[in-house]
Amino acid sequence: TTTAEDIEQFLLNYLKEKDVAVGNVSDFDNEEEEQSEPPKVDESDTCPNVEPPLPVQIQIAKDVMERCIHLLSDKNLTIRLKVLDVLDLCVVVLQSHKNQLLPLAHRAWPSLVRRLTSDDPLVVLRAFKVLRTLGGKCGDFLRSRFCKDILPQLAGSLVTQAPVSARAGPVYTHTLAFKLQLAVLQGLGPLCERLDLGEGDLNKVADACLIYLSAKQPVKLQEAARRVFLHLMKVDPDCIWFLLNELYCPEQLTPPHPSLHPVQLQGTAGQGNPYAANVLHLLQELLQ
Repeated sequence: TTTAEDIEQFLLNYLKEKDVAVGNVSDFDNEEEEQSEPPKVDESDTCPNVEPPLPVQIQIAKDVMERCIHLLSDKNLTIRLKVLDVLDLCVVVLQSHKNQLLPLAHRAWPSLVRRLTSDDPLVVLRAFKVLRTLGGKCGDFLRSRFCKDILPQLAGSLVTQAPVSARAGPVYTHTLAFKLQLAVLQGLGPLCERLDLGEGDLNKVADACLIYLSAKQPVKLQEAARRVFLHLMKVDPDCIWFLLNELYCPEQLTPPHPSLHPVQLQGTAGQGNPYAANVLHLLQELLQ
């Protein structure tokens, strides 16, 4: 006969099996799990390729930078400017974790190129700032890409626009073309110094900017060009000295010994040289 204890046990077993079926089982319900000991981990058997978790601030900066990359091409100018500011801060935070920074910089590169070569002057200046920050953290990564993808386009646009700005009147300073010229000139110098460009690429920058040392150019473009050369002097002063003297040579170079031949540079002296004032100013800065 069925006793009260049998009915109670039947109900308990039923409830237990129901809990197991829905996965509602505590550790105390399983005697086998209570008695089993956790497996011992051999410290020598750990996988060397497993990286430790990233610090919280690094993971946040990485996530933010990934989202910024998608917004670099936003149609709204204000958003593009703000995204570049945030991107610049992310690079600063991630500077100690190049394994995280370099892949993100590689992904952001195509959009940064477009911001530098075909965007509003304000965006161009802001993008230059990001490149300067990036160049300080991973210069080798940036140098080759800048010289290949950006420098030819920027130098070409400066050379193409130089005759236009030289002939233009005062109204030209209010045009988009002028603002782009000014933005490129203002951004090139600090970036070239930060990247420590080689002689060949340095000459490309100098050749594109020499035209803007002419007195025929708008005053703001002349000032920006002078600042470019002040930065280039810090990279290769001898090369810049020679280029400037080839443009305007203010004094005859006397050999230190009679047995040496005098050096004849192509730069013509005289007040008729439109480059005289700016070149003389730069040569004086170089001697200080």
